[in-house]
Amino acid sequence: MDETVAARRRLWGSAVSVWIATAVAAVLVFALLDGRGGHAWLAVVLGGSVLLSFAIQLAMPGPGLVNRMLAGVGGAVVVLAIASGIGDLLHTL
Repeated sequence: MDETVAARRRLWGSAVSVWIATAVAAVLVFALLDGRGGHAWLAVVLGGSVLLSFAIQLAMPGPGLVNRMLAGVGGAVVVLAIASGIGDLLHTL
């Protein structure tokens, strides 16, 4: 397998796993807190996403640590922004 293809698979595989874990954590926050103080806990979820991304990237050999971290954490921020907007909409209904 070409080294570039392997690097892309590592990038997408690690980033998507962080995004899924972030989405699950955001859903749990809003489900368990029922809209009360959920946004404060999203900062904790973001911190956990950063730590999870860092742990996954350190476990993966090869170059591209910074790119994989950027993809994982950047996507987690986008997922949390979407979750925050959906949480606001559901709370106002």
